[in-house]
Amino acid sequence: MEKCRILIDASTLVSGMVFKGNEHELLLHGKSRNTELLTPEDAIDEVKKTLTTKFPEEVKLVDILLNLSGIKVIERSAYLDDLHKYEFVRDTKDRYLLAAAVNAKCDYIVSGDSDLLVIKRYRGIEIVTTRKILDLISACI
Repeated sequence: MEKCRILIDASTLVSGMVFKGNEHELLLHGKSRNTELLTPEDAIDEVKKTLTTKFPEEVKLVDILLNLSGIKVIERSAYLDDLHKYEFVRDTKDRYLLAAAVNAKCDYIVSGDSDLLVIKRYRGIEIVTTRKILDLISACI
């Protein structure tokens, strides 16, 4: 069985690190046999910026979380030149997520951002909420 490749955005990472809830549950699937969690380098930068502002005591845990959860970071250089292809994304700050997901051949993007969720599907990549991906993962186990 091939692993399901799931790209997670910065807000999902922050919520999963700081709060116990659906996002935290998703991060626990990072080392499972049937899922592979990925995130763009830009999302890691955004996570560190957010944590520095709102939860400064948690910033030091970002690299530890990535290692323990098995989340793979997609390097910026892999998607940076393709950002212009995603001008249809309403929020220009979200374009890197779609570019990274396409580049990394992801099956899903997990986000709570309405500017992404409105797209629903692009080139075979389904854009879903955390609750939806947890339901899909549960169905595969």
